[in-house]
Amino acid sequence: MSHVKNQHIVPRFILKNFSNQNQTHIWSFDKNAVDKRWKSKKNRAIKNTPTDIYIYDYIPGSSKKSIEYQLGKLETKTEPVITKLLKSRKIKNLSVLDKDILSEFIAFQILRTQKSYLNIKRFLNEFYSPIENLFNIKERPNSKYFWLDILKDADKYKDSLLNKTWILAESNEQFYTSDNPIVLQNTTNYREERGNLGLNSIGIEIYFPLSCSLLLCLFCQTTVSKKASNLICNEEIIENLNYLQYKHANRFIFSKDENFDMIEKIIKNAM
Repeated sequence: MSHVKNQHIVPRFILKNFSNQNQTHIWSFDKNAVDKRWKSKKNRAIKNTPTDIYIYDYIPGSSKKSIEYQLGKLETKTEPVITKLLKSRKIKNLSVLDKDILSEFIAFQILRTQKSYLNIKRFLNEFYSPIENLFNIKERPNSKYFWLDILKDADKYKDSLLNKTWILAESNEQFYTSDNPIVLQNTTNYREERGNLGLNSIGIEIYFPLSCSLLLCLFCQTTVSKKASNLICNEEIIENLNYLQYKHANRFIFSKDENFDMIEKIIKNAM
């Protein structure tokens, strides 16, 4: 079997839940197109979007130590769990094993994106640049290897996700997703100097769009009761959730249809 070249940042089985044309295509909005005056909206083939060449390979083009296959096995385990959730639309229908699998998947999905890699690359640069300038040495680790080392052990973070209050949010097929689909915010515990977006931060909110009409919310137990029922989203909540997808996307935001009015409004107001 030949080694996979174009490796998916978001699994295809997730993107198909936002698809059109018999689950083969998905509407995308390209953040880069605004400044470069490209066409921002395009109906893209899911098999090609979003991908990056050999992104999970320690040695580009080599299957040796590649994390691509570890991710593939996890996706195979996770797809039926998410399918069950989409059909039942009830958290209580998930078994203990289902939640364990889904927590592991979420941990890997948070870390497997291009945005995650770029954040780690920026962190290493900010940390090592002053040292290198002061002592005139080059000691920083390889940023790609550093990121892959963290990614391959992402399952260590799943307990932090299992300990959250799990709630489903519903909309009338209005949810976006993106090339960095699992987004975090904290509206109850603002700490600019230390940050408040850690998985164990008091008040943390984690959002994972499962389809254009269903979204998984993981809330800090101190702020949301485990007895909470499904959240039926009004327009204000939907706009906030979709804004988070736009804000945290590396490049592409995805939708079932061509309606990216909210994003275009944000861009227009920023000009």
